[in-house]
Amino acid sequence: MEQPNPVGGDHADSDSRHRRLATTDLPAAAPSNVSPAAVRSFRAQLTIGEDVVDPTTWAGSVPQASGIAPRVRVGHGKWFNLLWLLPIGLAVLMVAVAAAKGLRNTPSVQQFITDHPGTITSASAVANAGFPAWVGWAHFFNLFLMIFIIRSGGADPQ
Repeated sequence: MEQPNPVGGDHADSDSRHRRLATTDLPAAAPSNVSPAAVRSFRAQLTIGEDVVDPTTWAGSVPQASGIAPRVRVGHGKWFNLLWLLPIGLAVLMVAVAAAKGLRNTPSVQQFITDHPGTITSASAVANAGFPAWVGWAHFFNLFLMIFIIRSGGADPQ
């Protein structure tokens, strides 16, 4: 019974294809004087290469340990897990926003905001509104060069 070819197809197809290639495209095989016993002795002499990682001894005498979350020392012998800063920071931020909204509705803060609106409208700021000229020219020059880079295919890694 024939076994299926692991590459694809069956043995009959691959054998006939191999025979066609061997007779038409490839030179004749050189005579070999290697016996199966010699092949077995060579295989017995093989060892594992030096670049193979053995998971039991790869770190020498260092024991395997799992990673830990970043910590900060608080005091002499106490450690604080920094992952707790995320929920604590979120809670502090929510309390700060609620306090700011509550303060915004008090009459004294409303009076302060109307007296000091936080905007400055000087004559030079009104006259020179927009971006400086050099920013516009730099963006134009950058776009100009990018068009040529894209058109030439310089950004394509192939």
